Amino acid sequence: MVFHFERKSKSKSLWDTPSFKYRHRIKKLVEPLRQIDGFGNVAICLLLKSGDKALVSSALKTSLKIVAAGLQRGNLLLNYHFAYQTRVVFPEEFSAQDELQSSISKICEADRLYSAYCITRTCQDCSVLIAVNASRPITHKLGFYQGSIDQLEIFANHFFDKAMDIFIDELPALANSRFATEAEFRHRVLLTRTVSKKDIDLTESELEVLYWSAQGKSADEIAAILGLTKNTVDTYRRRLIEKMEVSNITQAVYVASSAGLIV
Repeated sequence: MVFHFERKSKSKSLWDTPSFKYRHRIKKLVEPLRQIDGFGNVAICLLLKSGDKALVSSALKTSLKIVAAGLQRGNLLLNYHFAYQTRVVFPEEFSAQDELQSSISKICEADRLYSAYCITRTCQDCSVLIAVNASRPITHKLGFYQGSIDQLEIFANHFFDKAMDIFIDELPALANSRFATEAEFRHRVLLTRTVSKKDIDLTESELEVLYWSAQGKSADEIAAILGLTKNTVDTYRRRLIEKMEVSNITQAVYVASSAGLIV
């Protein structure tokens, strides 16, 4: 999950990107995240409503490989669809949607970087996407998210406090915004992770399937535990996805956990 995009100014070389120009500074700021077991790298993108965007990544070499391979337009995470609301995005939601995404994943995995999750935060000024890659394949991505999100948010606050000038240099329109000038407002935006607690009418059986899905159990395993057929479990999962207005069961588990439906 390494961000990349084609810069507007074709005259600028890859070596003019903020990830390269400020690589030593970025490396130092990212260092606290290496305390997270399995952490690989982080990429941070700030998007304005105009469509302009600025990116920094701690995986510079991998990002350059992606651009060199001509995949710079392929990252679905940088579409407004993923950034217009505050939430977490798991790789199941985007990684296999098209051939470009699969190609990006292969380049990352060749460098031992594996998609874990991406958080999005938004306000009237901009949207922020922070993507985390793991240094090894993560089977239970929700658990990895839950075990690292506190540290990631602390990092995000500190990073923007110390590196806001990098983003303003790339995006001059950001300079007078509240996000750039008011630390308290910015911190509140970055620390908001709650999903809308709308009333979701779930049956007891659906909640049971949701609970065991949160424990990392497969459909076959859940069927054995609950004394159901796999087809019945699959039906419950499809209903959960529809009722919770998400695209996969991992996202359903996250929404349910955030709303207090499961513990």
